[in-house]
Amino acid sequence: MRIAVVGPLEFPARQGGMSRHIEEVYARLAARGHAVTIYCRRAPAGAAYRGMRVETVPVIPRSPLDRFSYSASASARAARSDADVVHYHSYSNSGWSFLPRLRKKTVVMTVHRLEWLDEKWGAVGGGILRANAWITHRTATAFIAVSPEFEAYVRARVATRRPVVRIPNGVTMPDVVAREAAVTLGYRPDGYVLAVSRLVPEKGLDVLVDALEQAATAGAPLPLPVAVAGQARQPSAFSHALEQRAVRTDPPVRLLGVQPA
Repeated sequence: MRIAVVGPLEFPARQGGMSRHIEEVYARLAARGHAVTIYCRRAPAGAAYRGMRVETVPVIPRSPLDRFSYSASASARAARSDADVVHYHSYSNSGWSFLPRLRKKTVVMTVHRLEWLDEKWGAVGGGILRANAWITHRTATAFIAVSPEFEAYVRARVATRRPVVRIPNGVTMPDVVAREAAVTLGYRPDGYVLAVSRLVPEKGLDVLVDALEQAATAGAPLPLPVAVAGQARQPSAFSHALEQRAVRTDPPVRLLGVQPA
């Protein structure tokens, strides 16, 4: 089977759950003999990666239109390709899913989240995302949802003849990391709490800092220091506020940024 994928701005990406999902799923499909092409804006590993072909498409860089222009370019490229299936990830990418459908291709949509609920999009961006969802619900051939809530959301909005399947995300267990990795960052192995997340509101790191502040106010000692691996894709008011609050906790929460795998 020939599969075209529309989803990641960068592939492979250093962080981001959707990008990692795409990498792990399609590397396995490629290993089973399927021809997989990933369309992206940047390809730091080159034109081939883990058995997949990686193609860059033109976008409007450093602009609020980067995602919009990426999805338009990738959809047009996929529509002209020899792909049997075009697989979209994220409503932010799927507004152009009608293009491959006009070429009689099978279109699959995976719902990772309801993006318009994210603070970063604002009212205008949220409206565009809802319009993308409306288009996708009428053009996609089949849907995958990663949670029961998203499955229910899609089922309530698409024709019953269109299959909706729930497939939760899995985890690839990593190799054991040398204990020295913690020591180099100033931590005692097995002696710290690690949170791994982008610095965005929907990940809830502010709730972690809330808990630490409340514990300090109550006079409860913190048994272990806390470290956060990850960063905001773009600096925001939320990430700046989190950074300022983190240094005021006792002991301070350390924001380590993106760490090598």
